Amino acid sequence: MNTRAVLGLTAASLVLLGSAVAGVRFFGVGQTRPVQQLAHVKHGMANPREVLSKLPPLLPYIPNYYSHVRPILEQKCVGCHTQNGIAPMVLNSPEMAVKYARAAQLEVQAKRMPPFLPGGESPAFRDDARLSENEIAIIANWSWAGAPLGKLENAAPVLARAPAPKFDLTVDIGRDFQPQSDYSDEYRCFLIDPQLTEPRWIKGYDVLPGNRQIVHHVIAYQVTGRFVEEAKQLEAKQDGRGGWTCFGGPNIGTDALRDVAYRAALSGESSTATSGGNIEVPNGLLGYVGSWVPGVSGVRFPEGTGVLLRPGAKLVVQVHYNLLAGNGKDRTAFAFQFADKNTQLKPLGLLGLASPVEIPCAGAYPTDPTDPCHREAAYKAVEAYQEPWLTGLFKGGLLQTYCKQSLPTRGSSGKVQTTCDFPVSKTLLALGTQGHMHTRGVSLKIEVNPDSVQRKVALDIPRYDFHWQSSYFFAKPLRLEKGDVVRMTCVFDNSAEMQPWQNGVQQKPRYIVWGESTQDEMCVGNLQTIAAN
Repeated sequence: MNTRAVLGLTAASLVLLGSAVAGVRFFGVGQTRPVQQLAHVKHGMANPREVLSKLPPLLPYIPNYYSHVRPILEQKCVGCHTQNGIAPMVLNSPEMAVKYARAAQLEVQAKRMPPFLPGGESPAFRDDARLSENEIAIIANWSWAGAPLGKLENAAPVLARAPAPKFDLTVDIGRDFQPQSDYSDEYRCFLIDPQLTEPRWIKGYDVLPGNRQIVHHVIAYQVTGRFVEEAKQLEAKQDGRGGWTCFGGPNIGTDALRDVAYRAALSGESSTATSGGNIEVPNGLLGYVGSWVPGVSGVRFPEGTGVLLRPGAKLVVQVHYNLLAGNGKDRTAFAFQFADKNTQLKPLGLLGLASPVEIPCAGAYPTDPTDPCHREAAYKAVEAYQEPWLTGLFKGGLLQTYCKQSLPTRGSSGKVQTTCDFPVSKTLLALGTQGHMHTRGVSLKIEVNPDSVQRKVALDIPRYDFHWQSSYFFAKPLRLEKGDVVRMTCVFDNSAEMQPWQNGVQQKPRYIVWGESTQDEMCVGNLQTIAAN
């Protein structure tokens, strides 16, 4: 069976509308990368030549594993570099750390590991995973010295990790699910009843994949009213394995999304969710709850904020299974940490950001509409799997009308920048942010009042990497005043050398438009907000 993508941005249209998709650590951090998985040519281990000009200083002592290196690895590396983890090597034993010392040195010198994409003009973020310059120097000097172990009796203490939170409710997908072996990727949604009889505020959560080899990402939504009935009908029409196929999103509430999208496009205003990040309609509700990707261990919302889980609401949990990474059954679970019953939290909402995507091939523009480098061929391809109203919204001139840009010059180099501005309709405090593109993405930026002396940068990712995405909470909230303008900017490179690889074959260039398939593109972001006092 021909699958449509290795990773499609789940419910990208929700993000476009400023609803609640993409809240905390949406997906991408530490994604598994088996040899045959779709991969970008710029990814992989650091080239030694890349780091020769970035040599750390020589230290006045020779670091050893037990005294100097192990504490760094334990704090910043072994969460992913462990047995059955998502990283390609294990670093939680002295023997394995010594074996991979040179590879670790090159990666940290190039500042590719630990993965933390914000840089450039980005503000300070909570939970910054980067190594300090001194930590990089310790690992490099240790490698240069031949990776000595030192003596166990002289081992430096390893800083204790924060204790695991106690969870108040754990629910799973309800069965041991067996993904289909004839897919390279399967997206499956499951309807879960948490059996809540009263409203509860979620202040933190964790996702417990049942089979970490194949679970690529997990996203949970809460649904009520007619959305519950839609989910039941979808499951009833499926193949009896449990759940339903849900590539690109939960596949429910699309009419509500369509209506909100057109209202936003016609009014020229960004939609801002302020009710915990939900789309509310007369007969139901569709809202983002939480998500997981490899490398994430527990999510805590900023102090005093959370997501309200409503009584009687059901959960729709989408699981993306990457079957190139392994096989077997899965029973993924969500664990929730609730605030005290008498505690009122501020609901996290989203200001959604997006810019249309129109990326021609490098060189002369073809006249044949069936040529892959022709715009018509690109839209015909995405129309085969994407919601027609969403495709039509982009093709029909959103780039030119709402975002006030021209179509890219034909016969270009294949490098394109797209931007779109969104007015802020009420005063807000931004607590976090996120940006997302696919494999041709080069860089992205989110700015506030970009053309004024009051310009502030919310997120700057100068070297985008599709395989290491996340969302980021600010160290200090960013205030947004009514009337401010937020700009989303993405830069893409569609030249021949930047094409993705699939099953060991580099793909040929083609005209790229907005699509949920990884082989298409997106320019999506958000600011996670609360109402300002």
